[in-house]
Amino acid sequence: MKTLAEKVAYNETQNTGFSHGYCTGVKFYQNYGKGGAPVDKKGHNEYIDDMKKAAKKHSYAKGFMCGIRDAANERKAKKR
Repeated sequence: MKTLAEKVAYNETQNTGFSHGYCTGVKFYQNYGKGGAPVDKKGHNEYIDDMKKAAKKHSYAKGFMCGIRDAANERKAKKR
């Protein structure tokens, strides 16, 4: 099983909509709540909901959702 870092490194070398979406999704998940500014939870959740709907038709959105899923699974695995 590949680590998240290996998956991101692989997708950074690809030039597809899915790979760009994947890297963006991982960064989006990992940077949530960082930077000191207050978090707009409603806007954040609306953006993810829009991506969920678009994932059925667009590879970028599908990659974005897969990146979020993998980043979340890695965070959960570290807590165990």
